[in-house]
Amino acid sequence: MRVTDFRYVEPLAVFRKIEGSGKLFWVLDDYSVEFKLDGELVVYTVPAGTATDFASIPRVVQNLVQVLGPHVEAAVVHDRLCVDRGPWSSKVAAEIFLAGMIAADVLPWRRQAMYQAVYYFGPQWADPESERPILVAP
Repeated sequence: MRVTDFRYVEPLAVFRKIEGSGKLFWVLDDYSVEFKLDGELVVYTVPAGTATDFASIPRVVQNLVQVLGPHVEAAVVHDRLCVDRGPWSSKVAAEIFLAGMIAADVLPWRRQAMYQAVYYFGPQWADPESERPILVAP
């Protein structure tokens, strides 16, 4: 599946509760993005109340990537895709994350590092329409 024409439809609003570790934020209002998947327009909505840490950064790339930055909106969308685990595979979710970072003008080397981290070390699941597992190789 090919992801193209990623577009942010509205501004992202998040909040953090004062209590607790302070590591998680929550999406304040429904948050929608648009993209084309194999040429078909998709409107994907992250529902209000969704928890996010903006980017679960593996130790391997922690020195290269900051938690906050222009990738935040794409990370929120990817976090929700990982909760929904569909209707696409984790590979497609990683491609959506990459397309969101391109739309947000994340520096090429940074978005590639983040994409690779998500692709190889992020949650993995198969396409629900397929019984076979996905292969984790580009």
